[in-house]
Amino acid sequence: MGKAFALVTAAIMILALQIASASVGAAPAQGKPSGTQVQTAPEGKASVAEIVVGPFDLHRKYRSMEGPYVIQKLRVGDLVASKRLEIPESMVTFVEGNPDKAPAMGGPVMSVPTESSTKGRPAGLVDTTGRKRELLWFKGMKIQVLDENDKPLPTAEFICHLNLDVDRDFRIKAFPQAEPSGNARLMTLTQGQTEFYFPKGFAIPVASDEVWTFTFQAANRTSNRHRRVKHLCTISFIKDSNLSQPVKALHWYNPYIVVAVDKNSPEAREAERRGHPDCLGVSDGQTAPNTVRGANFDDSLGRKLSGHWVVPPGTTTWNTPITDERDRGFADRDRRVHAVWSHVHPLCTTSSLVMCNG
Repeated sequence: MGKAFALVTAAIMILALQIASASVGAAPAQGKPSGTQVQTAPEGKASVAEIVVGPFDLHRKYRSMEGPYVIQKLRVGDLVASKRLEIPESMVTFVEGNPDKAPAMGGPVMSVPTESSTKGRPAGLVDTTGRKRELLWFKGMKIQVLDENDKPLPTAEFICHLNLDVDRDFRIKAFPQAEPSGNARLMTLTQGQTEFYFPKGFAIPVASDEVWTFTFQAANRTSNRHRRVKHLCTISFIKDSNLSQPVKALHWYNPYIVVAVDKNSPEAREAERRGHPDCLGVSDGQTAPNTVRGANFDDSLGRKLSGHWVVPPGTTTWNTPITDERDRGFADRDRRVHAVWSHVHPLCTTSSLVMCNG
């Protein structure tokens, strides 16, 4: 693909790309996992796990990233063996106008967030400690909102986002032949994209003993009515032993959009253009008044950048070059994009990935 440039009105984009290896490193201990819910997938029998979160108490309207949230770490093997687990209301954290309590958006290379510091533990969680490591294939997931009677709502208006992050260091050890990821963010679901499944014949290899971090955050921009809703996440895996046809492993990158909120000097713009001769530079913008942790940072050109900014009335386009500083390894060789998800807060109408080859 050569040098690439994102021309978007969005915050984050992921591109899933093929890697060569799907072998998984050895791990100690023996045993057999419990049975799981199963579905038929093109590649074989899928194991399906469900996570029910909440209820989230929605007693006012929220700006971007202000809704109540839960951050929970879960071992993949535990999740698959549990079939269905529930994260209770006691584990929900409220921001209530204090941005320091909001879940971090992540920095240039997103780190795995810490768990919510509230009381309780997931109900129905099966502990698979000591069981033999298995290779699974992650096919995708979806999120739904349940009303006060645990019935699915017809719209996604009470979803802010669902982030899925991995432990990058663990994956480097578990998949030593794979291309190491520079970003922990594996996937995000939002109001505009409430489910994402990889195309037939493609998936992400997963070790059963790796730990994933889920961040569920509710939203309310539409209703003054007091609501108590839940989030239901459904996740699909295929055990390697259940594959009926070969699967190609995917690797992910997270080029994402930022704006320059300070010190975007003529010298900085010129230096940026020398690295991307046919592309516009980072757009100017204004950081959000309720900006959250990890949204603002300095770049190597001395500018202050933000991934959480004000969207003014009317139509605006923002541009960001894809650089190795923020998107390690993406633009250093030709890439074939197999699948794309986007993470937007909010109101994006179009996004484009533009190749700049000189």
